[in-house]
This record gives sequence, structure tokens and C-alpha cells, in this order.
Amino acid sequence: MVDYFNFTKEDPELLGGVSVRDPLGLQVIWSALGRRIIPHLTEQTTRVEGFQVLATIFHLYEKFKDRIDRDFEEYRPLLKGRSAKQTFGLQNFFFFAEQAFAYIYFRQEGKWNLPGQRQVVAFAPEPMLSEKRPILRAQLSNGIWGLYRGAAIRASLLNETGQYLSGESVQAMVLNEEYTRRSWGDLFEYIRTAMLEGECAISTNGHATLVQMMVDIINKIPDRKLLREKLLNPPDGDIVRPLAEFSSDFLRENNDLRALFSRGKKEFPAQASHFDNVEKCEDFIGSIESVFECLLHFNGQKVSAAARHLELDLARFERVREAFNGIDSWLPGLPSQRSAYLGRTIDTSSMIALIESVVRAHTEIADFRGAAKWIMIGDDGRLVCETEPFTSQPELRITPGKGWRYDYYISPLVSIYRGLK
Repeated sequence: MVDYFNFTKEDPELLGGVSVRDPLGLQVIWSALGRRIIPHLTEQTTRVEGFQVLATIFHLYEKFKDRIDRDFEEYRPLLKGRSAKQTFGLQNFFFFAEQAFAYIYFRQEGKWNLPGQRQVVAFAPEPMLSEKRPILRAQLSNGIWGLYRGAAIRASLLNETGQYLSGESVQAMVLNEEYTRRSWGDLFEYIRTAMLEGECAISTNGHATLVQMMVDIINKIPDRKLLREKLLNPPDGDIVRPLAEFSSDFLRENNDLRALFSRGKKEFPAQASHFDNVEKCEDFIGSIESVFECLLHFNGQKVSAAARHLELDLARFERVREAFNGIDSWLPGLPSQRSAYLGRTIDTSSMIALIESVVRAHTEIADFRGAAKWIMIGDDGRLVCETEPFTSQPELRITPGKGWRYDYYISPLVSIYRGLK
């Protein structure tokens, strides 16, 4: 038997550095199956511009580093005892370069569709590269670096260390051909000043060429060919490109993920078992979460009252649970452990037993994660809900064979595919 309390740690990249509504810890389960089909993307990697800006900043850092190495003696006195490696390191450069792209693009286009929009809009009247005034809380984790870098590594846009562009990317980047080192000089000066002093006011006045280049990088995606090759043909992703084409067309006509995955078994027979496992997983975990969210409507009421309200075919739910337990493609670690835990914990012998087991699973998972409990059952048998309901009515939106909640990375794949057409 799996010992739940020996679970390995959560994968922070699955959470994308942002707050995720996942009270039952189901993301590690569905994402593991999604990665079997789409091995590189995450829920947050939905914009081609994010990958373009990421690759551009990595490219610029190599040019910046050459310049710093050449003129290091000039900058040594300005370090004031600080480590040159840390001060002029990749992460520090990326931190300020991301801010520069955000402010300059917003000033010209009046929008910023990548992470940090709220702060960029607030600070745009006085744009400044700043350690103390980042465009996001924990900017490196919650911004382009944190959200797109892992996917770029898995797609071989970056090398396996995530510290450099891959060799193929370096050779293919259009920036090597179209934009000269001299054009970036003013941007380097802004970033160098911010690195040394902690902040630097920036201006678009007098920098027409630089400003237009930065805007064009986002609007025109100059490395579209490279990104198309890496993001639609990732390592271990044999069906990613044809799946993207199929899904994009299918969802234009029929916005139904259940139908898409069912059809996918026929379209991609070599991967049919993965599509089948996705359906088994969704029927089980989607239904569990639907029951959980329904219970939020019964704060202060007896479990028996909630049980009388729920309309669920328990015999079918048990068959779904057994099918879920039959999935044998889990990778070792947390997905395997949590799926086994839920598969044996959820009790379909009666409606009351189902409710009690769902709440028990939630409280134990919350304890493991150090998270707040949303629902508990008091000693008097009443539900205690610490979170308001998400829906207006206590309805089961997902039951076995009906409805669908998780996208298994289909949505970001379609978004990237359409952005690269």
C-alpha cells in the first residue's frame, strides 16, 4: 500500500508560479497524462510572444556578456565589493530586460499581454527598471522566466541547463542577421545601470530604432520559423504538430474536449492508449472535483442533507473508479502516489460514504501541502465550509461520461499553433 504521507514534493512548475485553485491536488494527476501527449507545454505557456521574448533576451545576454567581459575593468570599481557573477548574471539581466520590453511595448502599443500587465499599466507613466518595483511579485518566478523557460528547455529552444540557447537555436535565430550589436547599445546601458544601481529610469525619446525593434520582435515574431520547429516538433512529441492541426480545426467546429479526445483515439491510433487514459482520468477526477464544489453550498448542513441532494449513479462511479485504478502509465513519484491514494480513498458504497471520503481526501491532501482546508466535517456531522461556492446552484457539472474540466494541455497547444501560423 502507498504511504500517502511519504509523497514527494509538488512540482512548482505545474503551478506556474501563480495561485491555482486545486483543493484536491488533482493537477499533478491530469498534467502527468497530458505530458504523455504534449510533453513540453504548461497551462501558462499560451502565447508565442512569451517564447519570442524569452529567446530574444537569452540572445541579447550573450552579446551583453561579451561586452561586460571586454570592458570589465571599467565596471569593477562600480561593483563596490559585490560579485560580478551575480551582478551581471543571466537572471539579473533577464529581470531588467523583461521590464524594458514591457514598458517600451506598452508605451508604443498601449497594451502588454504577457505577465505583469497590471503593474506595467500602473507604472507606465514613470517607467523604470527597478529591483524594488518589479512588474510582478516574485517576477522571475511569475514572469516569462518562470512560466516559459521550462517549456523552452523541454522543446530544445534552450539547452538542457536552461542557461543558454540551444546550438540549433543560436544558428537559426533571425536576430543574428537582422539586428546589429550597435542597435542594442542603449538598452544595454539601461540594464547595466539598473544592475549596478538597482534602478534606472528609461525613456523612448531619441531611441526610435531601438523602440521599433523591440515592438517588432513582439508583433512580428521574427523567429517564427525557429519557434514553429521547436514548439511543434519537441523531443518525444511525435504527434504534437498533427495533434495541434487536428485540435485547432476540431475545436473551431465543436468546442468539446470529450469529443476531441474520443476522436483522437481514431486519428492517432499509436497513441490511442494515452487518449483512453485521459478519458478514464477525467471521468474520475472531474467527477470528484464536481462533488467537492457542490458541497460548498451545504455549509452548516448535515452530510445526509448534501447526500440527498446529489444525483449521481454510484454504480457507474464505481466502474469509473475501477477504470481509473487500471491506468498503468503513471511515472514514478507524486502523480503515481496521488492517483493511487485517491483511487483507494474514494468510497462509492453510498452517497454519504462518497461525501465523507472526498472531504477526507481533501483534508489529508491539504495537510500534506500545508494548505488551508476548504471543507471539514464537524463532530456533529455538519459540513464546515471556509470557502464560498463557485457556482450559483449546487449542481454536479461533471459526472462520469458527462462534462469535462481539464484540458491536458490542448488549449496552450492550440494557442501556440494558431499564433505560429
